[in-house]
Amino acid sequence: MTQNLPLAHIAASHLFSDVEALVFKGQGPVGEQIYTGTRRGKLGTVTVTVNPNGAKAAVEWKSKRNTDYRIFKVEDLPLEELQ
Repeated sequence: MTQNLPLAHIAASHLFSDVEALVFKGQGPVGEQIYTGTRRGKLGTVTVTVNPNGAKAAVEWKSKRNTDYRIFKVEDLPLEELQ
């Protein structure tokens, strides 16, 4: 289930240029694909959730100290970047 991995990486990169090592972690209750990764030199985990048709993605970063928590909704990504 890694077909949306490039889309997840693009979505995360729009918010954080230092995202690395995204991997598929599972599927949500309505078919969304969940990917996790890290940020270079930062503590915590980046979670990217891509909806089933790949049209939207949410990017979340929560630090180990639980002080930095952001959720972003990314719409209308330039999908031609995937080619």
